[in-house]
Amino acid sequence: MTECRHFVTHCDHRYLPKALALHASLKRHHASFVLWLVCTSCEAEEHLRALSDETLRPIPLRLVEEAYPKLMSAKANRSIVEYYFTLSPAVCKFILDKPECREMVTYLDADMFFFSSPEYVFKLFGQSSVGITPHRFSFWVRHARKVGEYNVGWITFRKDGNGTACLQWWFDRCIDWCYLRYEDGKYADQGYLNWFQKLFHGVKVLDDPGINLAPWNLANYRVHGENDAVKVDGKPLVFFHFADFVQLSNWHYSANTSGALIWLTPRLRRLIFRPYVEMLRKISPEGLPRGLRRLTIRELMSLQARKEILRSIRKILFMQYLFVFGDRII
Repeated sequence: MTECRHFVTHCDHRYLPKALALHASLKRHHASFVLWLVCTSCEAEEHLRALSDETLRPIPLRLVEEAYPKLMSAKANRSIVEYYFTLSPAVCKFILDKPECREMVTYLDADMFFFSSPEYVFKLFGQSSVGITPHRFSFWVRHARKVGEYNVGWITFRKDGNGTACLQWWFDRCIDWCYLRYEDGKYADQGYLNWFQKLFHGVKVLDDPGINLAPWNLANYRVHGENDAVKVDGKPLVFFHFADFVQLSNWHYSANTSGALIWLTPRLRRLIFRPYVEMLRKISPEGLPRGLRRLTIRELMSLQARKEILRSIRKILFMQYLFVFGDRII
């Protein structure tokens, strides 16, 4: 019998369609799991409770804040986005402390989507105490290394001495400092991951091309289909990180690939991006929160507007956009 895996993420109602797509992809590829979702808005909690799915369990943010009062002092001295980053280790602690979570917890970013079973990752993880995924930045985005060598998208903590000590250390650091700026090797909740291997034993780097494939490392690999499966350099694609993927209109999406100089080929559209759009449209027919910026004449005269226009031209040149025509996604 497959072991029940405990995953946790957090989001508000605006990000909820992506979290529900993540959940649907887990259901498609795993037989026994629970995705705990810490709801940072009442609307998200109400929606999840109405779904009444045993594999998707909502947790009001207030319960996490009551369990760890230090969060409230942190909340008072940073922006709401920075506070959401601060929550990452807190929600892991909250689930790992639950009696039903007997062995380990895995944090997932809500904008990820599984293409095959996560058991592939747990097999690589083995008996390690902590599992982290490297960014593996491509040449074109190597400047982004300042945000950290590792990505928060997937982190596993085992309920043992090393795992709980590492998680507590991360929690304490994020309470003290978790801001969207670069400072002394720190950046939000993510820069701290650089210290995990230096300070704790049993930290496993899950360095496999099919784990946490994302726009920032996609240029490093060849993606192809094989027997109805998606492969990355011959390895199974386990999950893709759809970071900054936005819907611009009812029929228009932006894949956030041009910044890494990725041309969105027909193969990438068919194998990776089309399944994600199909799932999002199934889950949320009314669409995602809009990302299209409406510029005023004054903004069009500003330097920032010129930068936005240049970015838009680059997105068009690299075919970053996806379009929906009836039942077709191209």
